[in-house]
Amino acid sequence: MEGLLTFVNQEQPHVLRLPRSDFTVGSGPTNDLRLSHPSLPDYIGKFAWDDDASCWTLSIHSAALSLVTVNNNAIVSTTPVYLWDGVRIYFSVVDLRFNLNPDMPRLQGAPVREFSLRDEALR
Repeated sequence: MEGLLTFVNQEQPHVLRLPRSDFTVGSGPTNDLRLSHPSLPDYIGKFAWDDDASCWTLSIHSAALSLVTVNNNAIVSTTPVYLWDGVRIYFSVVDLRFNLNPDMPRLQGAPVREFSLRDEALR
């Protein structure tokens, strides 16, 4: 499964493929994902891959809780929020959309060939 974040920052659209590891987000220069805006704190929180649940989570730092909503619901705890396809995350002034793309199936360790139902090679 591949996770994607789509957002606009400084009037530029971006798509980020999420790594299956922890990464930080905020306006500070030491974050893995830096969202430059004067109203955003240096550190907002972190995205992480949860092996047990096979999904990504978002943990918000206590100082940033009032700035974050997920699907228009306020985040009131630093407990990780599990992310599912189509989730909208709002960091004060930055609107992000989380989406999932399934991995390409594999057969005997190799990716399967994708084809169109109108593929002439199949006839």
